[in-house]
Amino acid sequence: MSSATEPEAAMTSDGQTGSAQLVAWLTSLVRNRDYGELAQLRRTDTKTNAHIRAGWYVPQSDRETGEREIYEQVAFLFALYHRG
Repeated sequence: MSSATEPEAAMTSDGQTGSAQLVAWLTSLVRNRDYGELAQLRRTDTKTNAHIRAGWYVPQSDRETGEREIYEQVAFLFALYHRG
C-alpha cells in the first residue's frame, strides 16, 4: 500500500531530487507547525519515526553509500535551528 506522502510517489509525480524533497518536507513541518515531528528530529539517543522518514528521501542509487545518515543529520540540524 502506497500513499502520496511517500518519497517514491513524490519522485514520480514531480521529478524532484531526494535532497529537494527532504527540504520540502522539512519546511512543511515548520509551515504546518508540526512541533512533534521537529522534536523527534532533535532527539539523538534513539532513532525516531521522523529520522527514518528523513532517510526515505535518499535516492535509491545512494542508499548503499551511507547517504542516509547525512540526510538524517541534515534533518536534525534543521530541527535544532527551528527549535525556537
